[in-house]
Amino acid sequence: MTTPEYLLIAYFILNPVFIFFSYHKDKKTVTENPAKKITLYRWTLLFLWLPTLFTLALSYSGQISVSNLGISWHWNWITAGCLVLLLFTVTYLLFSLAQIKKRIRDDCQLQKSLNGQLAQSQWFMPTTPRETRYFIFAISVSAGICEELLFRGYLLNLLSGLLPDYAAVTLSAILFALPHIYQGVIPAMRTFIMGVIFALLYLLTDSIIICILLHITLDIYAGILAYLVFQSKTISSDHSPQVA
Repeated sequence: MTTPEYLLIAYFILNPVFIFFSYHKDKKTVTENPAKKITLYRWTLLFLWLPTLFTLALSYSGQISVSNLGISWHWNWITAGCLVLLLFTVTYLLFSLAQIKKRIRDDCQLQKSLNGQLAQSQWFMPTTPRETRYFIFAISVSAGICEELLFRGYLLNLLSGLLPDYAAVTLSAILFALPHIYQGVIPAMRTFIMGVIFALLYLLTDSIIICILLHITLDIYAGILAYLVFQSKTISSDHSPQVA
């Protein structure tokens, strides 16, 4: 391994530590001044793209031990099947959002349930049209591209050359989930499961393309869902009876 590659590996170890210790400060800043959320989004983009561009530069110059980052497409029945499943997932999520949008303002139980699920991440998720556009077109797309290149294209490939596939999948999913540990055990476990799914998809298709598309889809869904939930909460509060 070259020195630059050791720096890249250090990123996977130090990034969760940095996020864990900066989380409370970022949350406090955004909670006290919601206008700062866009600034936080910009910093998030920077921390996504810097290591990704560094990885691509190392790959292009041949300074990493992974020869293939999975930026390729192979037409076969497996990739065709995964593509069909992806389209089914997109259709299902669109239908789900349409149903939630139609019901949420009048269904207090649904509103309460979704608020409970999203409460811990409300400080980061979009609550205004501008934040939602930023989240969809910048954060979601960048996270899908950058995290798949880093955690599947590079890290999973690296670990697969050192460990059995099951161990490489598990360890890469753990490292993928660690930056989310500040959210609590259950959200981190969900991220771990998604990491396993993305890793298996990569191993099945020998490409990160499907992984990127699925990742972007799920992040966009989460952003739109958060906007619908928090907007309905705001509207409900505005229309609640005022006590003299």
